[in-house]
Amino acid sequence: MLEERFLKVIPAVVFLFCVLECFELVLIISDMNKTEKLETEIRQNLKALENITILLNEHLESMQHFEGEKN
Repeated sequence: MLEERFLKVIPAVVFLFCVLECFELVLIISDMNKTEKLETEIRQNLKALENITILLNEHLESMQHFEGEKN
């Protein structure tokens, strides 16, 4: 009798584990999407920093050129 109950419970437990695994996969996919969005934002920020650095270097070079003309 105990064996029959045990055998009846096994499919339910397996089903619950499958449902939990599906839920976990959904959460993982959601986190991956958020990570990809953050990566694109970081790339955009790095590109903006690169552009700012280029502009500052150009400004510094023109300032040094201007200082050279003064002397």
